[in-house]
Amino acid sequence: MGIFRRQTQRVSIITVVYENGRIRTEPETAIIKTGDGVEWQFQSQVDISKIRWTVYFDHGSPFRDSKHFFSANTSKFNRELPERLRRIEHYGTSETEIAVEEGDYKYGVRNADASSKEVLADDDPVLIVVK
Repeated sequence: MGIFRRQTQRVSIITVVYENGRIRTEPETAIIKTGDGVEWQFQSQVDISKIRWTVYFDHGSPFRDSKHFFSANTSKFNRELPERLRRIEHYGTSETEIAVEEGDYKYGVRNADASSKEVLADDDPVLIVVK
């Protein structure tokens, strides 16, 4: 009888910051392995009550079920945040997405005022998935 060990899944974090009218992603080019997960963390200090953040893949997707976009909403100043994050007005995290297809993926990150639907900014970083 053999013993099977499940390999621990690695999760990479891509930070998305909206400031001065622009979106900045860290890292601008992220590299992950197939089978690993990725999450996007959204942050901003703007005086808007709710922001809708969207990550979208217009030219193919590396994720299970060929998921091409997903969204998250943040609200201004969430009292449930840990003390160290309370200086950030908006903070939220996407669900973990598992990469299953190798390749270079230029994708988009957009945010909008959730009330007016006005797009605030849009950026085009890169996600590279390797074997």
